[in-house]
Amino acid sequence: MKNRSKSLSWFSIITRGVLVGICAGSLAYWYQNRSQDSILDFNPERDTAFILDSFKRDWYWLVEGDDYSPEYLLKYKASSQKPEHIGNVTIKVGYHDKKPVGFVVYFMKNFYLGDLRFIDLNPEFRSQGWAYKLLDYAVKDLIKRGAVKIELVTRTTNFSAQKLYTRYGFRESSRDGGFVYFEYLVPSKS
Repeated sequence: MKNRSKSLSWFSIITRGVLVGICAGSLAYWYQNRSQDSILDFNPERDTAFILDSFKRDWYWLVEGDDYSPEYLLKYKASSQKPEHIGNVTIKVGYHDKKPVGFVVYFMKNFYLGDLRFIDLNPEFRSQGWAYKLLDYAVKDLIKRGAVKIELVTRTTNFSAQKLYTRYGFRESSRDGGFVYFEYLVPSKS
């Protein structure tokens, strides 16, 4: 009887060890093969075609008129074609499993005022939280740079963008000629 209980306890120990090994292996496999989401710095070789395609597809939603040059934006990282604006924008690109999802463009207008210029997503990734992730990344980065107020503009008919901005904490400041102006006031740390 004693031998039988000893063999059962060894059997239990071995069985538990095997189960722990299987669980650890499954966890390691999941960790290695989980989706990889990231927000990366704009890389001209990797991201230019994706962003230019986005502008082509969503021109109406992104740009006010026909005279804007996304090529200039990407080449010079500039908020306008004025020489003093060269290098003043930050461009970030969201990736899911090494596939571009969307991008955000923002900059500091002066020492306290941030401007969120563009957020756009590949239609395949809309309604998955990516717009919020890109918005959140840009807002937090602008705050780190000293922004106490952040502004952005969208069309009056872009209800999903308006809902996103309002949910994040932006408030409508005005409307003019088919556009809605939003501002975000950074909460004080008191």
